[in-house]
Amino acid sequence: MPQRTCGVAGCPNAHRARGLCSSHYNQQHQPDRHRKSTVACGWCGKATLKQTANRYGARFCSLSCRDTWRRRDKLPVLYVGQLLRPQPIRPRPPRQRARRRFVAGSCLRCGRGYVAEDYTGTAGYCSTTCLRRVSKQRYRARKRNAYVANVSPRRIYERDGWRCQLCLKPVRRDLTVPAPLAPVIDHVMPLARGGTHEPANVQCAHFICNSMKSDTVPSATQLMLFG
Repeated sequence: MPQRTCGVAGCPNAHRARGLCSSHYNQQHQPDRHRKSTVACGWCGKATLKQTANRYGARFCSLSCRDTWRRRDKLPVLYVGQLLRPQPIRPRPPRQRARRRFVAGSCLRCGRGYVAEDYTGTAGYCSTTCLRRVSKQRYRARKRNAYVANVSPRRIYERDGWRCQLCLKPVRRDLTVPAPLAPVIDHVMPLARGGTHEPANVQCAHFICNSMKSDTVPSATQLMLFG
């Protein structure tokens, strides 16, 4: 069946009803369907012709006014009288950037030189690894309600001449735990036996020697408290 076309001469559009296409049908039978009326723009107030049936499109005279309203007006206004204008945005005061403070020195644990950003004025270690290992010893002492003082492993090693006080052999400065010959801090009187965490009760030792000693009571030759 061939497709029917509009009955108006010269119109190639497809047939819709009563021998007419959609455009000519609306012109003759629904003349007010797409009628435009003069409305005021919801943003700039300019008068413009808009279709009242298009509810959202009738609010603005152009796309620029619509986009401006989307960026500035954050209130969900739903056709309650005149659209509200946005309030002027107050500029925020500039943020005061804190001054960055850097400190340099030798690590209190391993003796390496470092340059670090100091927030609290107490930076004294080259890395978080050294800080955690020193803090771990202090934490163990606190758990046993022992007396805790500031102990610098580096100073203890230098005081003992980088020599294990249990086997009297030198320690390897370039090794770290869990290497057997790595230097560690050993408590002369173990914390489990009521010892304290202070320079007078600590000494340099191999990691393997300190592990073998564990928390046993030292002999009389090991009870050498350093002032």
